Amino acid sequence: MGQPFQPAASAALRALDSDENRATSYPRMQFTVIVNPHSGPGEGELPNVNYTEALRTLNLLNNVRTIGYVATTWSKKGISMVLDEIASYAGWGVQDPSLALHGIFFDETVTKYTPDSVKYLRCISHAVRTSDGLADGFVGKNTLSFRHWAFGMLFTTFRSRWVPSIAP
Repeated sequence: MGQPFQPAASAALRALDSDENRATSYPRMQFTVIVNPHSGPGEGELPNVNYTEALRTLNLLNNVRTIGYVATTWSKKGISMVLDEIASYAGWGVQDPSLALHGIFFDETVTKYTPDSVKYLRCISHAVRTSDGLADGFVGKNTLSFRHWAFGMLFTTFRSRWVPSIAP
């Protein structure tokens, strides 16, 4: 069975409504929901009340995997900034296990292989896989480069809103 890729809407409650309804309507299908409060985890230690409510509900569904959004800006974003965002998302699960994400989705990853890009991706992927507050250490990334596939588990080459095309 396929796995729909669901970028969460910017309004968390709207995302909750649409993603929760899809997930409950198709219980045998696995969903991955990307959580992106503010082009990353946002400013506070925990997400706002809307995201908190949405995460708690989505994390109760066995067929939903929630992952946090981190832009790498084509590996130009400082590695310490990326590691700080990973730590922020992981901190949600440490403070409140019902908010624990399953991993991180890295957007804007490099598409050209270089030794520096490998080092960068290896470092940030390792941080996800070893973070205590992330439930599964799941790594997803946006790429067209086959050479970088060793660093992720979910890959997107096209993003769009998912519309069910099969009957439950």
